Amino acid sequence: QVTNNAVWRFKADFKRRLFISTSHAGGLNVTDMDTGDILWQLPSILDSNSEDAVRPYAHLEYQDGMAVFDREGDAVEVWQTDQEGAARGEFRRVAVLDHDCQTRGFQLSYWTLVVVSVEGQGFVYDMKQSPPKLTTHLEIEEDAVGHLDQNEDVVVYSMGARGYHVYDKKTGEALGTLQPSQCTET
Repeated sequence: QVTNNAVWRFKADFKRRLFISTSHAGGLNVTDMDTGDILWQLPSILDSNSEDAVRPYAHLEYQDGMAVFDREGDAVEVWQTDQEGAARGEFRRVAVLDHDCQTRGFQLSYWTLVVVSVEGQGFVYDMKQSPPKLTTHLEIEEDAVGHLDQNEDVVVYSMGARGYHVYDKKTGEALGTLQPSQCTET
């Protein structure tokens, strides 16, 4: 819990000694790992009409100073710490990645952000570039559940009862479908 709000998602940054969190009530908080003091925060949209306000239950992804969270509508925001002139733990917006479809889930790892839509689209962004660059726009089956995972080369989207659909992150090529109900131990 941060102040009076229950934490929804959090990420620990042991290098910078920070916790970054979103809450049930909205907002984003950056907390000093050693003292528990709030170093920096964005308000909840329930308390503010600022364009920097964060929705309740915002999903949060984080990698080495870069935070990504979803906003109302079809976009995800990218914020970064360690910017010139910024205080310790302060983040600054570097991009808003708008999509013309309802986004359902996203994951940041390997300096790649992968996003999935329920409307049959997937997106792969190179997060080493500023602003982040869309490298691959995938056409996938509709009604993705929203859960996904990736490694350096592929992204796997959950399609619920239709299994896990695997795609090449560079080419967008469909590589196959995993059906856990049909897997056996070997």
